[in-house]
Parts: sequence; C-alpha cells; structure tokens
Amino acid sequence: MKVIIGIVASLVVIGALIGVVMLKPVSNLETTQPTDSQLSQTAKTTPTPSSKPETKTTNAIGRYVDYMSTDARNTSYNTTILFFHAPWCTECRAFEQSIQESSIPEGVQILKVDYDSSSDLKKKYGVTIQTSFVKIDSSGNKVSSWVGYGKDKSVDAILKNT
Repeated sequence: MKVIIGIVASLVVIGALIGVVMLKPVSNLETTQPTDSQLSQTAKTTPTPSSKPETKTTNAIGRYVDYMSTDARNTSYNTTILFFHAPWCTECRAFEQSIQESSIPEGVQILKVDYDSSSDLKKKYGVTIQTSFVKIDSSGNKVSSWVGYGKDKSVDAILKNT
C-alpha cells in the first residue's frame, strides 16, 4: 500500500512540475497574447455555393516570440517569419529592439530562432549568417529569405523583403 501511495504522490508532483513548465513564459520578451474575446473574434471561413476555393482569414494579434516548432505550424497567422538571432550579434540586438518597439501587424508572427543552437533549421533553410529572416508557409516550407545585416532594421523592411 505504501508503494502505491508513493507512486501516486510521485505522479502528482510530476504533473505539477509539467503544469508549471507549460505555464512558464517562453522568454522574458514582452509578447502580446490574444485575449479570449480576441480569439473569439477570429474570422471563420464559411462554405459558399460558389466554386471559388475558401480563403482563410485571421485576426490573430501580431507577435514576436521565441521559436517553437508548434508556433511555426500555427495556422492562426497568415505570415510566419523565422529570425535567426545570435545574442552576441549587435545587428541582431538592433533588429530585436526595433521589433519589440514596433507594432507587428495582425496575422504576422516573427519567431526568434537561436542561431548558435539551431543547426538543423539553418541547414533546412540554407541560413549561413545571423540576421537572416526566412518566411515559411504553414507546412514549414521556405517561401523566401532575406539577410538584414547592415540594412534597415524596421518591421516594415522585414515584411517587405521576406
């Protein structure tokens, strides 16, 4: 009986730890998360009798967060851009400051990828230098890319060039 109580107690502790980790913010970055009312306002597609294909629209609040593969597949966003960032890079820090101080348009998410530890992603998208921005589709396929090193550090420049 003591063994069963010990196992149950261990499972409760493990469950609590998982809950804490899941609720922990992705980073210290100030990010904007949609509220419940904003999520309910997300446009929904409705079938129409015409032969035109449905177009998915979104009102997801623009955001800048640390990369997670699940975020890259989030279909609430029309535009997903990976920002290959190195904390030691002054250009990357300048881009990050500009992104954080700007308003990211609705339907756009910029995902910060750690340049130093993301070898697989760098290889997949052909990234060879920090300050690279890669626009991907909801399947994770590369749409376009842009190296921002030495260039305009605005969100508008990122969106225009990717």
